[in-house]
Amino acid sequence: MDSEKGMSDYGIEIRNEDGNIIVDDVYKNFQVMAYGIADAGDAISFSTGDYEDGSLLFGRPINVNQNDSSGWHIAGSSGSATVFGGVSAYVNLSDPVINMGYTPHPDYSTTPITSPSVGKITPKVEWVLIKPNVTSPNAGDYGLEVYAPDGTVSFATGVETTFDIVSTVTVNPNSTAYNYHNTATFASSDNIFNYWICLSNLMHFPTMTVPGFFGWVSTGKWRGSTNSITFYQPNWGQQNPNGLQFTIGRFNGDNSSPTGGTTTGINSAPIYQGGIASSYTIPQGGYIDISPLFTDPEGGGITLLTSTTGTLGGATVASINNGTTIRVTAGSSDANFTLTITGSDGVNDVDVNTTMTHTAASTNVAPYYVSGINSSYTLTGGQTTTISPLFIDPEGQTLTVSHTITGSTNGVNVQTVNNTIELTPGAQASSFTLNILVSDPSGATAQQSTSITYTPTTTSYTPTLPPNLDGGGLDP
Repeated sequence: MDSEKGMSDYGIEIRNEDGNIIVDDVYKNFQVMAYGIADAGDAISFSTGDYEDGSLLFGRPINVNQNDSSGWHIAGSSGSATVFGGVSAYVNLSDPVINMGYTPHPDYSTTPITSPSVGKITPKVEWVLIKPNVTSPNAGDYGLEVYAPDGTVSFATGVETTFDIVSTVTVNPNSTAYNYHNTATFASSDNIFNYWICLSNLMHFPTMTVPGFFGWVSTGKWRGSTNSITFYQPNWGQQNPNGLQFTIGRFNGDNSSPTGGTTTGINSAPIYQGGIASSYTIPQGGYIDISPLFTDPEGGGITLLTSTTGTLGGATVASINNGTTIRVTAGSSDANFTLTITGSDGVNDVDVNTTMTHTAASTNVAPYYVSGINSSYTLTGGQTTTISPLFIDPEGQTLTVSHTITGSTNGVNVQTVNNTIELTPGAQASSFTLNILVSDPSGATAQQSTSITYTPTTTSYTPTLPPNLDGGGLDP
């Protein structure tokens, strides 16, 4: 890309501020020929001749959470691989659901693949087919056209969308292998999701023997936290002595979209992915955290904005966790309002509404139990057992004691006397649950339960014989 021309050579050479050649009579700019979005598992079709004239197929993840710590990867099998019988007209992307025999395994778009650690499979792949500049000259148009010595077009200002090859990385097959894979990394100072990889570099050979093991696979993984793309190449047990070279590109003019060749290209609105319920009830003295997910089709950042309509009752709405979470904190009064959460990419906004409600605490606080009630009582025949419960009312109001019975008393007399409970057994055995209740003048209540048992005692009787009836005979 950056070769030097001799002073005796004829032609044109234009360099950017970094000294890299962007226009000359030899170097051909890549023109966008086709563009689309494919689901994982789809085949991206293009003609066999596209390989033969220097065309390249690039792809990147789209509509994903760029902040996901697992990272997102694309794997696929290139139709150009000779092991598949020569040049073919497809690039087949790996399906996020891998079937091993008749057994379906997890959706790897939600479950990270950890062996090797290649993150999650992007559910959709944005692809673009580029070709060395082929636009024919048009004498009626203004602009600049540069021709190669063979008469073909190297550069034309009439081409609206161009694509740049920005870097290549090569895997060192002699490096330390990770889960039978060697790696190479491309890093950038800006958003890594603006970068694309050449899909023709990927060859996918899954071994479907161990659930969750993705197999021997060459794959590219985008990771937003490090602004890097990591390429994984299987070492195949030292049977692959050569390191693969992977190619990275992006759209000209720092534009990540193929719809325009400049930074003013068409901008697609953010896409709402979920995370917002239709309604929330804010707990007393507490808060609700909402973490919505919006994605930017262009791979840029999303800013969360909020607005409210209705009665807030003192509730507050704040942004936390580096702007990724909306926290709604209860106020001191009743609230009923609509919260609008907006995902903004700086150009387009997407609104999602939810209803927030809060009921303020009553001024009356219910009484509470302190002591005085055992977990169980065993009654004694002929005796009265007294229970003196202690409940406290926070406002100091007079409490009324009452009771209910769960089960049958079977003759045990239970009565409330001066806010105490008196139990007097009868003649029969009994077992039941006594529920002691208190209430304040406002109707607020508290309850404590205990188990009551009574077993009557029996006394054995031995008769006493009269005198001289003990076997000694009668006296005269």
